[in-house]
Amino acid sequence: MSEHARHPASPAHPRIDIDDPMELARWAHRLGVAEADVISAVIEIGPSSDAVAQHVRTMRDAAG
Repeated sequence: MSEHARHPASPAHPRIDIDDPMELARWAHRLGVAEADVISAVIEIGPSSDAVAQHVRTMRDAAG
């Protein structure tokens, strides 16, 4: 198996899979929010990591 087949290139705009506990925990840590906040954002706006990150920043700014 080639190296590329074992480690495919990650997409330019990864999607957050909230059904994967390890991925959910990684994104929550990366974004500095609770896992529940990541889940809420994905449900509200979709799984695009860019959109979720923007949403989290907006919510943080609104909270003051």
